[in-house]
Amino acid sequence: MRLALFFTAIVSVTACGPDLNSPSSKSVSGRWQSPDSVSFFRDLKLDMTQTSDGDITGAWNSLLKGGNLSCPPGTTCPASNQLSGRNTVVGVSIEILGIGKFTGQLEESNVLRGDVFRPDGDFKVKFTKIP
Repeated sequence: MRLALFFTAIVSVTACGPDLNSPSSKSVSGRWQSPDSVSFFRDLKLDMTQTSDGDITGAWNSLLKGGNLSCPPGTTCPASNQLSGRNTVVGVSIEILGIGKFTGQLEESNVLRGDVFRPDGDFKVKFTKIP
């Protein structure tokens, strides 16, 4: 009898809540910006569109500190590329092509906070939605 109650309790608990890979009911569509530096990138802006199934596509632009990549020393150069990812009930994951992989949470409808992982380090980033 105890074993039956135990399995009933386990099934009841695991049946609660959405599948963790389900799309989030909150969208990250829009334009986002961060004053935080990610390695030699700064003033990072993301333009994102999210589909109803949670897939994210878009583009990013930023300023690149001189002396890195193809930007001459002592200058600042514009940089841009594509991005793609997914917004699920667990969190937001975005591949920012050329910069790194962002993993974080939509804290409010206008704050996206997390980390960008790159070969040269992990960088804490806070994005704010541009109205």
